[in-house]
Amino acid sequence: MKTALVIYDNEEVQETLREKLTNMGYKVSLALNVRDAAKQLKFGTFQVVLLQEDYYGANIRSNQLLKAITNLEVRVRHRMFIALIGPEFTSLDDLVAFSLSLDTVINTKDLDDIERILISATEHVAKFFSTYNELRAQRGIE
Repeated sequence: MKTALVIYDNEEVQETLREKLTNMGYKVSLALNVRDAAKQLKFGTFQVVLLQEDYYGANIRSNQLLKAITNLEVRVRHRMFIALIGPEFTSLDDLVAFSLSLDTVINTKDLDDIERILISATEHVAKFFSTYNELRAQRGIE
């Protein structure tokens, strides 16, 4: 089963994201706070992680969870699709996502369309990394 982690501090938005991801076939975990999110990232396995840029008052420079995600081992990180959600992003902006070592960015105003955005973005990333993953598999690299 596909799994997703939602790291968002607004319960209404969190519930909306949980519902939409569940409809997409994901088993969804919700982070209760920064400590819980860090614990779930460390010990859980997720195909999709949705992270609020300003989670509990953080900003893009001070978001410790974002730093923890980008510092994960490559073999762990490349199994996860990471989307950062914030009001200043243009959804699906590959250059911004790349500069942040993420898979995509999503504007907060576009969350009602999260299903289409995630389908598009995950397909794009899978295609982008397909050759890389094939070479790793051929070489027996995890």
